[in-house]
Amino acid sequence: MRTFEEYLIYQRQNIATMDEESLKKWRDHYEKVCESQRQRPFLTPKFRVKSNEFLYAVAVRDDPYLWLVLWVRRSVKGEYFVFLPLNDPDWDPHTSYHRDGLLHHKSYDKKLFVSKKQLPDARFRGTEQMLIRPFELEMIRAAKVLCNPSQFTGVFEIPGDLIRQRGCGVAIDLTEGNGPPLAQPRAEIIKQMRFSHAVPEVLLTLWRQELGE
Repeated sequence: MRTFEEYLIYQRQNIATMDEESLKKWRDHYEKVCESQRQRPFLTPKFRVKSNEFLYAVAVRDDPYLWLVLWVRRSVKGEYFVFLPLNDPDWDPHTSYHRDGLLHHKSYDKKLFVSKKQLPDARFRGTEQMLIRPFELEMIRAAKVLCNPSQFTGVFEIPGDLIRQRGCGVAIDLTEGNGPPLAQPRAEIIKQMRFSHAVPEVLLTLWRQELGE
């Protein structure tokens, strides 16, 4: 957890210009956030990988912990899914890329942003993006979801120091063999990992976007 001073900076508050009442309100809020994080239990999801199925984790190394950010599943049917480790079965937000080329997000069992893409088979060409997920270290720490690497086909491990700044996000792209990531405006690639167990390949990219003032 950030110190109180770091927390104020993150919230874009200037401690030097605060009166005592405002400072007290912000400190009370900070302490409530800290207490909430302390009381939240650690979670370690369990996964079962079927034959010819692949699971890829995105995780953040924050010693002594390895936090789970999201995971990608390539099913036996050749369909791709992106899941978030949220402990709410009713919400269950995820992204799906189906055999017929239908790509959509889903939340509370409702389809969102439905689009038609190319088929995810041996004829796949170029790059199609499934999702880009913004995140930062404090958000990952607060969720307290642990990653067990032995449960995954592969793990894209990100050092915590790389995401201390705002503007970071991980993109999940499907590509042809050695295909490029889908470019992001005003952003640079910080770290990348490719999984080539099946076609199309899964390309995971950590981006950092240039933020305006």
